[in-house]
Order: sequence, then structure tokens, then C-alpha cells
Amino acid sequence: MAAEEMHWPVPMKAIGAQNLLTMPGGVAKAGYLHKKGGTQLQLLKWPLRFVVIHKRCIYYFKSSTSASPQGAFSLSGYNRPLDKPHPCQSLLS
Repeated sequence: MAAEEMHWPVPMKAIGAQNLLTMPGGVAKAGYLHKKGGTQLQLLKWPLRFVVIHKRCIYYFKSSTSASPQGAFSLSGYNRPLDKPHPCQSLLS
């Protein structure tokens, strides 16, 4: 019996935000998020990023009019987080 080959969605690398929003198949979610800075100097900065979820892939752009994503990755292999109370919840009660 042959093992089934797993096909993971591969994000498109050269697609603009507006083009992605009008793609067939629709968009699950789209909007702006704040991204925490990556370097020590940028830790206090939280720049806005336009994020689109399309066909189990996440794309993030500088703005909703960007010509190409700053990054993209597949959501396959990730599980939905369990609803657990936050560790600080008991301190607030």
C-alpha cells in the first residue's frame, strides 16, 4: 500500500495585497496587526502590518497597497490553540 503524499499549500511569493484580496476562493481574514520589533533597538516599536489569510497561508505586507509580501508561510501543520486560562488570570481574580 503506497503512502499518501501530503500536499501543503505553498504561499505565492510575488503577489500584491490587492491582487490577493480579489483571488478566487476568497480570503478567510484580512486586516492590520501590530508586529513586535525583532532587534533589541526595535523592541519598543510595534509597526503595523497588513495581514491576509488565504487558502491556509498567511501573508504579511507593509500596507494594504504593497506590491509584494514581506513574508508568507503555510498554516498546515499548526493546530488551533486550546482554550486555557491565562497564567495571570488567577492573580486578577
